[in-house]
Amino acid sequence: GQMVGRYIDGTILADVWSQVGGFLRDNGKRRHDMLARLPGNELFHRINGVFWGPEESPHRETAFEEMWARFQLSIGDAAFDEWNIYLVEDATKARLLVCRCYFENHSCDLVIEHILRSGEVDEILVQFGQAIEPLWEEARRRETAPDAD
Repeated sequence: GQMVGRYIDGTILADVWSQVGGFLRDNGKRRHDMLARLPGNELFHRINGVFWGPEESPHRETAFEEMWARFQLSIGDAAFDEWNIYLVEDATKARLLVCRCYFENHSCDLVIEHILRSGEVDEILVQFGQAIEPLWEEARRRETAPDAD
């Protein structure tokens, strides 16, 4: 595998966990047969251009109507700022597209594509949520509990 993100001392799981809820709300809603047929590089840049392109995308209206934000798996944290991640599925496969992008000059590195089984990423997100939520809740309880002193 390839490391995604710049891990720094201040990066904590809570930063990532706070966004997983949005990903979970979009579980089962990432199918788009027409987009899934596009070559990986074109697919990535079509979606990415709508959200981060330097100019108005010709696909902006369609993206808004079809709610393309559901394809985003990018984590809005300083450790992941340069990384854009999208997931588009068809009936049988999921295409996870990852690319490091540089917003100051609107350029991106090579798009990396991983082909998975349709629904596989959603299953992993659910498992992640189930494993992390109790830890998150316990940490929140400790923060809000009165001191025993």
